[in-house]
Amino acid sequence: MKINRWLLVILLLVLGNQAKATPSPSVSAKTINSKVFSLYVKTLDDNSNVEIKDEEGKVIFKEVLKKGYIYRKTYDISGLAVGTYYVEVKDKESTKIFSIIRDEIKLVIDEKNIPEPKKE
Repeated sequence: MKINRWLLVILLLVLGNQAKATPSPSVSAKTINSKVFSLYVKTLDDNSNVEIKDEEGKVIFKEVLKKGYIYRKTYDISGLAVGTYYVEVKDKESTKIFSIIRDEIKLVIDEKNIPEPKKE
């Protein structure tokens, strides 16, 4: 009986820590074609702010995603010049940044080795 209690306590501690390790917001991005990408955002705990910035750090688009929803947002950047852009999704606790590299043939999303965009 004592062993079962200890196993239960350990299990609850492990599961509790895993729940806290889930980033908020939960975000991913996917290329649709050379001018369109989708952003998937879970805003279960807090509102999330989405900003698209140019290489200079100037905000060219922003919106607030209300808490309590799972979003799939599609962004058409065909009106933007060829270059690198940054998509920043943040809430009260965390920030996730993707670089979007747009050229005439393809659109590349990278979430590794993101340089900090220049401040406005």
